[in-house]
Amino acid sequence: MPSDSKKTKKVLIQEVQQLRQRISELEGETTASDSSVRSTITASEKSQGFPRFESLFNINELQEIQDSFAIATGVASIIAEPNGTPITRPSNFCRLCKDIIRGTEIGRKNCYWSSSESSKFNPAGPFIRRCLSGGFWDAVASIAVGEHHIANWLIGQVRDEDINEKSFLDYADKIGADRKEFEKALDEVTVMSAEKFSNVAQALFLIANQMSKTAYKNSFLKRTIAEKQQTENQLQESEKRLSELIRNSRLSIEIYNDQGVLVQANKAWGKLWNIPIIKEIVGNYNILDDPQANELGFSDLVKRAFKGESFDVPEFAYDPHKSGYPGRKRHLHSYIYPIVAHNKSITNVIVTHEDITDRVKFQSERERLIAELEAKNTELERFTYTVSHDLKSPLITIRGFVGLIKKDFESSDHSRVRDDIERITIAADRMYLLLEDVLHLSRIGRVVNIKENVSLRELALEAQDMLAGQISEKGIEITVPSEMPVIFGDRTRLYEVFQNLLENAVKFSGDAKKPHIEFGVYKQDSESICYIKDNGLGIDPKYHSKVFDLFDQLNQEADGTGVGLTLVRRIIETHGGRIWVESEGKGKGTKVCFIIQEKGKAK
Repeated sequence: MPSDSKKTKKVLIQEVQQLRQRISELEGETTASDSSVRSTITASEKSQGFPRFESLFNINELQEIQDSFAIATGVASIIAEPNGTPITRPSNFCRLCKDIIRGTEIGRKNCYWSSSESSKFNPAGPFIRRCLSGGFWDAVASIAVGEHHIANWLIGQVRDEDINEKSFLDYADKIGADRKEFEKALDEVTVMSAEKFSNVAQALFLIANQMSKTAYKNSFLKRTIAEKQQTENQLQESEKRLSELIRNSRLSIEIYNDQGVLVQANKAWGKLWNIPIIKEIVGNYNILDDPQANELGFSDLVKRAFKGESFDVPEFAYDPHKSGYPGRKRHLHSYIYPIVAHNKSITNVIVTHEDITDRVKFQSERERLIAELEAKNTELERFTYTVSHDLKSPLITIRGFVGLIKKDFESSDHSRVRDDIERITIAADRMYLLLEDVLHLSRIGRVVNIKENVSLRELALEAQDMLAGQISEKGIEITVPSEMPVIFGDRTRLYEVFQNLLENAVKFSGDAKKPHIEFGVYKQDSESICYIKDNGLGIDPKYHSKVFDLFDQLNQEADGTGVGLTLVRRIIETHGGRIWVESEGKGKGTKVCFIIQEKGKAK
């Protein structure tokens, strides 16, 4: 087709839409005159089990549509039976194909062969390929009644933009056509890109597909109406039983339409969410618009259920307050499944909820207690081993010096006896301190004082006053911030934390020229982290995890039993917190950090 006569893509789309509208009008006429159309079907056509194309469509009307389509798109067009027999007259056939190629015996045979190869039933889309005769673009759209292939709508005789003219002229020689006439007629053939031809073929397929859909739909209308009435009666009865089941079920049940709107809910659902008047929510709640349901992925499961999937959601938590509805947070076990109608369409989706909040709480508490028991068993094993080991040492000392006393008495060496007794006394005192500390440690968590609001700043200042003598003697500067958290807890125990930590920091201040101990607090992830920091001896990082173990003194020459930091950790943990140590190593100072969870406030 000459370039100045080509229509723009927009115009072509408009014309194709007009053609599709005309097809719809013809289908309406076909439906209205269905009885008269059926009366024309011959006995031989009935024996084939499906009607012929001419029995279903007005060929003259269809010829007008075909001609208009060919003119609008620039392609050649014809409708033929599956065996290739023409039904309509050719539209817009080019001179090259009609007169020159088909004017030769070889060319005509090649054309028929190409047409027969393209005539196979293809309901999925247009069949597009190059003509097996001239090599032009061809396309075929199948027309069917149900599964019966009754016709093909063929278009083509279009040159590619990147045509190889030499191969076409060689074909002229091959079939015995006049080369000059062939070349002249070739220039008259419509030129079109492969993409554009594919779009035209797709438009043709849509029109042919539309024709196929309603060509024979009224043949079973009466029987369909009767079956539909019977099905509707059965459906009404089924819906009645389902409504009764839903209404009286102890499970929470809600039903959604394909827009995600809640259309029905039972009493158990209202009770679950503390909604006394269910009808106030039904019709107004849309699960697809619920931000919490979307965040949990629940809305997406409802969407997928409308595609036929079913889901078992073993456990999830939903808090209606986050979505602006009454009720308290619940843990649920839910099922989501589609309601399939008699025609296999999915009309609604049912969601059932089983309230497993108590079960989840029980399971969580059970796991917590098991973990706590395992931790206590582990601690008890370590505690038993450590206590037996550390108590054995002074006993061995006492036993050894008792034997020495016996020998010294026999030799009348009274000065050695006094020395032996002194050593026994020291060992006995150490055993007493160890036992006192162990007893103190065992009471933490069992003996509970009345909880109150406790200012951590006051505890830091009190601990500073208590150790003022040692602090002054070593010339240590103490810094306490003007503001520290107020914690609801056991004041006596919390004071022990500050006293032990400060005492430890003073003890290991080392030989720093300007020893300094700092109390402080900082925020991290919405938590208040308290700390006591010194510039003393420091701790090798490999010992950080052992600092709080029972009797585990890193400096064996230091005073004490090694229970102090273990007491601190136990007190912090009983207040729901945690404690850890930070130090770059020896001579780098130490920073002990801890968090105490606020579990309530005094009234």
